[in-house]
Parts: sequence; C-alpha cells; structure tokens
Amino acid sequence: MLKRDLFPLGWITPFGSASRLDYTEIAHHFSTAVERVQLSDATGLEKFTGSAVTSDDFGRLIIPENLGVVTGQRAALRQIQARAEIQTKLRGTLSTVSFPAYLTDEKLGQAVRLLDQLKAPFLDLADGDHWVQLPEVVLLTGNASRHITVQNARIAWKAFDRTGKLLAEEPAAAPVSGEQLLQRRGNGDYELFQITEAKP
Repeated sequence: MLKRDLFPLGWITPFGSASRLDYTEIAHHFSTAVERVQLSDATGLEKFTGSAVTSDDFGRLIIPENLGVVTGQRAALRQIQARAEIQTKLRGTLSTVSFPAYLTDEKLGQAVRLLDQLKAPFLDLADGDHWVQLPEVVLLTGNASRHITVQNARIAWKAFDRTGKLLAEEPAAAPVSGEQLLQRRGNGDYELFQITEAKP
C-alpha cells in the first residue's frame, strides 16, 4: 500500500483473532490499532472492547471498535445505533464502527447519516500521532517520530495531503549509518521516509 501512496494509519486484526505473538509482531509495524483485542490465546473468544482510547501491553494505541460492523443489514444498523446512543451519553468515550470495503457507497451513506443524527463530532484518524514502519519505509502523521537503525542507507522524504497528492519531496542524500531519528517536518498530512540500504 505504501509503495502505491496509500496510507494505512492503523491496524485492524481480521475477525479480532490474534495471539500475543501476533500482537508482538504487529506492534513492531503499527503504533495504532482499531480493534477488539483478543484476551485469551487459549480460547480465542474473549475480546476487550473499551469505551475510550487506551494502550495495550505491546505499546500500541488501541482505538476500540465498539459499535460493531456495518453489514448492509438493517438489524446491524439498529444495533450500531443502540450502542452509539449509550456511548454518546458517557463522558470521555470514543466510538468506532467498521465498514467493509466491499459494501456500496449507499450503505456507507446510511451508516454516516445514522451516526450523524447523534450530534457527536467525527474524528479523523489522520489527525493523530501514528507511525507505520516497514524495512524500506516509515510513515508518520501528526507529531509522530520514529528511531530506526540503518547501515549505509539513503533516506528519501515525501509529503502528501489527505487525498494522496504529493506536496513536496527531497531525494536521498548521502548514505547514513547507525541510529537515525525520523520526525515530521510539518508538511501535509502524511510524511513518508523511503529507506534504501546498500547491499553488502
């Protein structure tokens, strides 16, 4: 996705089922998760669904997926609405709903209109401090920063707006080695650092 200038800001575990070993690996690559966290490796059934942003044992920021999933069925929307009405009466809560990409724009519109009736503010995940790290690329939003260790690597930089439009870029300079601090320069909404290490 990052090679195609698509910017995943957080991780969501398919079906909310992942072991502690999985979460350990995921936490190396994503600072943020939007999900119901599996609590038991033994059964794979118990899930934590909070009503506010929290962090887990792996250092990830957990945004709770606590309203449910839009399925396209009216019953699912009614359940989401009922949960949202309870959540919005509590102070300090944050609610999220999952919307599968295969559903139509019409279904998305129905869900947004339903949630809009609650008169609660909508938040954009891109406004937060998130990082995504892979061996060849690091994505930063907000005030996020990331320490990386490289050997004889060139680091190029790009900035994008929320639509994915390239706003600025800087080609890789001289190779660097050791620990490097990557931090936002304040351009656009997403900043991408592309890392190319010389082959030994």
